[in-house]
Amino acid sequence: MYNDNGRPQGNMNNDNDVAGDARILFSSCKSESHTHKTGFKQLYRRVRASGYKPDKLESKEDFTTDFLRDAAVLVLGCPRERFTASEFEVLKRFVHSGGSLLVLLNEGGEEKAGTNINYLLEEFGISVNNDAVVRTTHYKYLHPKEVLIADGVLNRAVLTAVGKVLGQKNDDDDDYRSSKPVTAYDGTGLDFVYPYGSTLSVQKPAIPILSSGKIAYPMNRPLGALWHQNGSGKIAVVGSVAMFDDKWIDKEENSKVMDFLLKWLRPGVLLPLNAIDAEEPEVSDLKLLPDTQSLAEKLKGCLQEGEDIPRDWTTMFDTNLFRFDTSLIPEAVALYDKLALFDLDETFASEASRLAYLTNKCYGEADLEYYIVEAGHILGLKLPEEADAKSVLSELFRRISAYKMVGSLGLSAQLEPTMTSQQHFDQFEL
Repeated sequence: MYNDNGRPQGNMNNDNDVAGDARILFSSCKSESHTHKTGFKQLYRRVRASGYKPDKLESKEDFTTDFLRDAAVLVLGCPRERFTASEFEVLKRFVHSGGSLLVLLNEGGEEKAGTNINYLLEEFGISVNNDAVVRTTHYKYLHPKEVLIADGVLNRAVLTAVGKVLGQKNDDDDDYRSSKPVTAYDGTGLDFVYPYGSTLSVQKPAIPILSSGKIAYPMNRPLGALWHQNGSGKIAVVGSVAMFDDKWIDKEENSKVMDFLLKWLRPGVLLPLNAIDAEEPEVSDLKLLPDTQSLAEKLKGCLQEGEDIPRDWTTMFDTNLFRFDTSLIPEAVALYDKLALFDLDETFASEASRLAYLTNKCYGEADLEYYIVEAGHILGLKLPEEADAKSVLSELFRRISAYKMVGSLGLSAQLEPTMTSQQHFDQFEL
């Protein structure tokens, strides 16, 4: 480790403690999308030019304070696993003991990556938002999320650190810049591509150093931020890990942005930022917009213009289609009267139950005629409309005689040789 004066701490005989060979670790133990094997191959080689000795953190068992003790910088290239409480403690001790941490994420923030790195970053005033940065006008790069930003430097110390001259700018994108007084710094001088990245939320003591500018959306939102405190290490956060991968690091001046980060993160190196730009950075507040896709899927009423409303608007009502009145009440009451006279028990009861009910209902010779006729109807005898007791008994005796005639074996064989006695019984069953 290194103290703020640039002098190594610990064993002076350890090669990793030599100021010219600051050890930088590229983590791959949290399923990072960019590691020394994929995405950061060029960056892994380039850090040597900045005086670093690249190394790897591949095993979760090595994610300990002892393993990180001799490291100067730890690079997290978009972790896609959640950190445990003990791992957060390791990172905190690493930073507070003088180590530097570089955190790179992607569009969608920690929610899309499936990590919880914001839990650590929020303690230092930085958090990565779950959004994406797009360019509102097409220029040079085809995809809207491959954003070319020409006015996104918030602190002019970034320019001087990489050897740029204030006021020097690329004229390719002048049409998209707002005019400002010559004395004011307009964020130009270093063009970079911000592909597939998200915005940051930054609060003091953290300081934003990169923004989306005036052409990208969200407009003037932080894209990169730094944190440093005397006696502790340093933290740098950028919302686009793709900005420094093998495909994009040589686009525009992305490599110069990484050169600045490596210089600033180096323990013991004091690279002061511009106090005025750090105190009042030109950033806008976070503004949330409704989800256009979900709103478009909802049904909406027709906005077609109708006919002019007449002066007497009551003429627009058609009372023949629907109205409130009492004209149907008598008809409804009459229906209930008919239902009251309808005996459901008598209709759906069995023949035995109905005969028992009829027997209990009738008494004496006066009810004998009624009893016989009703019993005939209950039993299902074929009777004329105005049948009396005699006709009911006549039909009953006729069926009994027919049953007995069919039940004899000789006559049964002559009439229907193929029919069984059971079928004859079913045919003449009462």
